[in-house]
Amino acid sequence: VLQKAEITLNPVSQNIVLGNPATFTSSAIGTAPLSLQWQKDGVNITGATNAVYTIASTAYADAGTFRIIASNAYGTDTSQAATLRVGLAAGIVTQPVDFNGTAGENVTFTIEANGTAPLTYQWFKDDVAISSANTTELKFKNVNPQFAGAYSVKVSNPFGEAISRKAVLSVGGMPVITAHPVDTNATSGQSLSFTVTANSESPL
Repeated sequence: VLQKAEITLNPVSQNIVLGNPATFTSSAIGTAPLSLQWQKDGVNITGATNAVYTIASTAYADAGTFRIIASNAYGTDTSQAATLRVGLAAGIVTQPVDFNGTAGENVTFTIEANGTAPLTYQWFKDDVAISSANTTELKFKNVNPQFAGAYSVKVSNPFGEAISRKAVLSVGGMPVITAHPVDTNATSGQSLSFTVTANSESPL
């Protein structure tokens, strides 16, 4: 029984960080002798005649579509195309910073990120995702003590992700003087004290 060449395992698309290796794997069956040939963007790759094709260190120029052709005396079969994308993983350049806010104040946390586009953002409060907080800035209006917590952001792209430090937001009230110092008439050489009392969160 003679069998024409047939691809039994198609290579799969990959997102690879610049400089990392990329490996495409395939397999084929058919009556021997069976020949294999990898192609990039429809052009034969010199010396790529095994079931596995590896790029030891990817460069931007390696990005493209890859497929393998299997052939024997009885026929030819071509695999599905697999796409190789090469880029830089998401990274955080500028971290969010801690903030001591006053009740009623507006507060903004900001980060700067890099990496191959598109970049996506997700902010968290105390490790819980915040709905619709998906930009480089996290803004609050009229904060109150319920806003206090640790805020962080995850930046992602097809090549990886990075999580920022946790920036702590503290919210308190401004000090309020409840008893003012009072005028005093003193005799020369007399000891004298002025007293004030105030309400607020410690420390004052």
